[in-house]
Amino acid sequence: MKFTIKILVHHVFLLTYTLSACVKSDDFSIPKIDCTEPHIQQTQTVAHINALATDRPSRYILPDIISAYVVSTDHEKQFYQAIHLVTQTDSLAIKVLAEPLGLGHYTQYGIGKKVYLNLEGLYLQKRNGLLQIGSLIQENLASIPKASVKNTLIATCQASTEEDFVTHTSIEEILRSDSYIGQLIELSVAQFTDQCIGKPYNEDTSSYTDRQIIDSTGKTLLVRTHRQAVFSTNLIPSNSGTIKGIISKTGTTFYLIPRQESDIQLNNSRFTIEKNSEPVAETQGNLVFPGADFEDWDTFLAQLNSYGLHEYASHSIGTGLENSNALSIIGITRKNDYLFTAENVQRIPDGTTKLSFHLKGTSSAKSLSINLYKANGYHYEVFNLGTVSRDKTIKKALKSTTKPENGQADYSGTIDTKGQWVKITLDLRDVRYNQTGKENFFSIKIGSNSDYNLLIDDIVFEQK
Repeated sequence: MKFTIKILVHHVFLLTYTLSACVKSDDFSIPKIDCTEPHIQQTQTVAHINALATDRPSRYILPDIISAYVVSTDHEKQFYQAIHLVTQTDSLAIKVLAEPLGLGHYTQYGIGKKVYLNLEGLYLQKRNGLLQIGSLIQENLASIPKASVKNTLIATCQASTEEDFVTHTSIEEILRSDSYIGQLIELSVAQFTDQCIGKPYNEDTSSYTDRQIIDSTGKTLLVRTHRQAVFSTNLIPSNSGTIKGIISKTGTTFYLIPRQESDIQLNNSRFTIEKNSEPVAETQGNLVFPGADFEDWDTFLAQLNSYGLHEYASHSIGTGLENSNALSIIGITRKNDYLFTAENVQRIPDGTTKLSFHLKGTSSAKSLSINLYKANGYHYEVFNLGTVSRDKTIKKALKSTTKPENGQADYSGTIDTKGQWVKITLDLRDVRYNQTGKENFFSIKIGSNSDYNLLIDDIVFEQK
């Protein structure tokens, strides 16, 4: 009888231990399930498929299978109906569009998991420098329907660690080449720019918000957070550290998209941007306002009105004329907006007939507009840059039809300086600008729905 009781107690203990071992009480991770390796083999290389893709969706009809490893997750909802894959040997990237199963892709396709992709009947497209694969709806690439996902994207029992696929690099290297698009990268020394600190990662109720990060050399990159991300309302810290994520590109603008908040590890003290040791170009003329050569960033910021500097703009170290510093404008805009307005400008020269600045870079769909304020510091003359490809002199715009006391802003035109600096000159011969030393004086405005990648340097009054 004692022997029977001992056996019963032993079985109860084993059952209790087995049940408790199925659940991790500290992180509530999904119980480990026995895995059966699928009977499937790769029949084609990702490099071959990548070479076939064009900028228009095309149907793949052969029963080919490729393989790659998962590097993104939708666990914190930064990625929606998308899985990023990379190959292990040649680091080619793929973005698969697919409707999620259950709680999300992360439950079946974890980071580092090797997967096979059955290409037959799917559509290929090279979009923004990245091979994308999905279905087709109304001539546009779309997500693979939920009912087809399991037979299309097949998980194996093989998995590698995340470190096998992360590329440790710098902002400068990312901006130099499209080879990082779709890749998982990590920046070892970065921090958010001053104007981002204390703001939420996302403050757009309908879409995404781009915040700017900077490294110790002054190079900048946009970090994108989607509205639905779990951490979207958390506030941006001031510290520096490592930032990890997937690189994407739209037009000429690069973005880093963290997969979850833990990809942002800012645990070190905030650093000071290194000053460039190269000789600084002399400014030919008088600065239009203090800090208008962007060498002393604090002086520039102190000259702005209460709206401050728009998030698209930042300090760019060593990228200005002759390796001086410049104002950088990077991002895809959503509306016509002010980049900045300088106010309360003292010691303005009298009778100056020209105002100039140097410009370098591109804009995809819109140009820039300049406001130079009249004596009351409220009304203004407008100078519209229009299409820019070389040095250009601009006269003031016609009066606004709705507010004749102001000029008419016009953002039409594009900018492409072919990688060279060009000089923009505003003709002031019949312009009476504000010389009171009070109120608004000078503004730069951007147009809506355009991809800007510009540098501005040395905003000066030309000497007589």
